[in-house]
Order: sequence, then structure tokens, then C-alpha cells
Amino acid sequence: MKRSRAERKELRKEGLEADDDSTFSPADIDLDTFAHYVGVRQTDHSILVKTIEFLQDRAAAESDWSLLAAKVVYPEANSDSGTLTVDEKQYEIFPSPEAEGYLNKLGASLVPAHQRELPDKSPGKVLFRFYLVNTDSVDVDTYPNGVVVVSVHLFDVFENEAQLAFVLAHEMARAAEKHAWVIGKYRAKERIAMSTMGAAASLTFPGAGIATSLANREILQQIVPSLRNQADRVAIEYMLAAGYDPNQAAEAWRALEKKRAQGRFWGNSATNFERRTYLEAQLYLNYANRDFSTLKRDSADFHVANEAVKAARHRKKANKK
Repeated sequence: MKRSRAERKELRKEGLEADDDSTFSPADIDLDTFAHYVGVRQTDHSILVKTIEFLQDRAAAESDWSLLAAKVVYPEANSDSGTLTVDEKQYEIFPSPEAEGYLNKLGASLVPAHQRELPDKSPGKVLFRFYLVNTDSVDVDTYPNGVVVVSVHLFDVFENEAQLAFVLAHEMARAAEKHAWVIGKYRAKERIAMSTMGAAASLTFPGAGIATSLANREILQQIVPSLRNQADRVAIEYMLAAGYDPNQAAEAWRALEKKRAQGRFWGNSATNFERRTYLEAQLYLNYANRDFSTLKRDSADFHVANEAVKAARHRKKANKK
């Protein structure tokens, strides 16, 4: 059990052992515990672990994300059109309360049990809220406090509710698994030092700042793909718990490819293919004996929301005339 600095300080106050190799107890593990392991993959796909290190750092759960609170402004009374501001980013709210209401209902059904059961004031609780916005491309922005900003174009791309559920579940997993905190901590000292040196060097060499930015991005690329894969794996669990056919997770990528969807989330055709085959491999390796035939793929509500989106677009077009 690797103790964080805050934990060691608390243990010393209580007169208890506080070094990093203190006695391990299963009681030390909860939903905010990070595990790092070294092992060998076995022929039955399990992993024989040689060493495993548990790290309990309350900062992951207790980070203050109040600056990311969503602020919605409607310039006119009784208007569906408004602006959403999160941090320094501003979005145009799509004028369909019906479709946004559906989105929030779907998202609420995907919240995992361990999150639902936490008290609202618990530091580890993620209060998910979904906003439907107008964008130029098919995008989803997710913030650590549970604000999920969804492009209305997702309704143009996906063919059924389960495919949309997968994307929401993936984004929710990113927040629940604290990816923003993990990325912020990854090789943080090295990245901070690099940024400081780059800023100083750029005063003399204008290109130094760009080089530092590229180096920083290269470091993050060492961890971002593994977190992306984790979010996909966890999304499958969220889908199953909510009664959705996880095969539609892989089919979501086919739908994106079919519509030639463009956006930061999707990448190029090679990346999309890689992510689809990764999901298919996970389903084969971990759920080969599961029968998904009775699980949900679609609902009337999904198509009602889709029609509401079309109606809102028609109203907007008519108002411009």
C-alpha cells in the first residue's frame, strides 16, 4: 500500500505507521483507490500479478471543480435558444428541451450503482448533467464535474439508442474514473519543468514554445490511449447494467464511419477501425458466453427525440425567413 503524503501525515498524527510499505488491508481499498500492477497475461486471458501497488489519494475525489460549473443564459424570456458556458468555453444551446430532456433521462439510466448510492455531498459523487448544443462537427465535451456537452449531430449519426448510450457511457466513465486528475498527475514534475524551461527559452528562441508543447503532447500520448481504452471497457459495463446490448458499442463506430462523421472524438478511419476492433476483442474475450439477444438496442423515445431535433431545426429555419 503506497501512502499519499496526506495519508502519511494523518497516520503520524494518530501515532500509526506511515511509511510506504505499511501493512496492506482490503479495508484500505475503495472507489478512489488506484492500482498499478506488473504481471503476465495467461492463456485464459487472466493476468498473473507479480506485484500490485495500491495508492489512495483523496485529492482525486476532493479536487475543486467549482470553476467548471455550467452557466446557462437565455437572452429572451420563454426562449429555447441560449448559451452554455463551462470554464472559458461557450456553446450554443440547441433549442429542443424535449431532446435534451431525453438525453438527461438516458444518461441518468447509465449512472453506475456505486455512483448512484453515494450521498450527494460525498467527494467522490459525480453529478452528471447533459446539455445538447449546436456544433459544426460531431463532438462531445466532458468535464470532471460531470457536465457532458453533446453535439446535436449525434442524432444524425447513430441508428439506435444503444449506440448513443455507448457514447454517453464512455464519457461518463471518463468523469467517474477521474481521467482529468490522472492526466494532470502523469509525469507532472517533468511536464511542469519542461513548460517552465520552454517559456524561458521562447524569450530568446521563438520556436521553443512550440517544441515544448509538442514534447508535452508526446508525453501525454503515453497514457491517453490506455485511459481511452479503459473508458470503453467501463462503458460496456455501464451498458450491461442498464440493460443495453454492448455489441452496439462496436456498431457505433460503423455508424460514424458510414456517415463520415468528423470531430475530435472520432479521429480518422484507421483510428475508428482500431477502436471498433478493440471493443469487439473485449466482447469476445470477456463476454463470449453471455447471451445479449434479449438486451435493448432501441426505443421509441430515441426516435421521438430525433423527430424533436428535426422539428427544432425546421422552426429555426422558418424563423430566419
